[in-house]
Amino acid sequence: MNVITFIQVTSLTFLLLLALIILYQMLTGKIHTYGILRDKHDGNFSVGRLQAFIATFIVAGSYLLNIQFDSHTNSLPPVPEGLLIIMGGSYSLYLIGKLRSVIHNKSKVNFDNFS
Repeated sequence: MNVITFIQVTSLTFLLLLALIILYQMLTGKIHTYGILRDKHDGNFSVGRLQAFIATFIVAGSYLLNIQFDSHTNSLPPVPEGLLIIMGGSYSLYLIGKLRSVIHNKSKVNFDNFS
């Protein structure tokens, strides 16, 4: 096993163990996730938050796979344009939904409402 393969296997193992630790802590309640997919104004389930959450994991996973399988260079691979479009579109839809929610609730539009 050469050094680069060892580093790849070690880093992938570390990331998988880290993901398992985080998942375990979320399932046991040590990391509080209550309300993470709820709208802060009305407390209802937020489809916009769900799609942004899913898009983030898809893009992050795709990029990590690009890093894992693009081992012939000594630098990080460029972010594919398609992933940037997915993230930009996802968060644009999320912000449009957030703006609609703020306007619908007759709140003032300020930066505190966009958290």
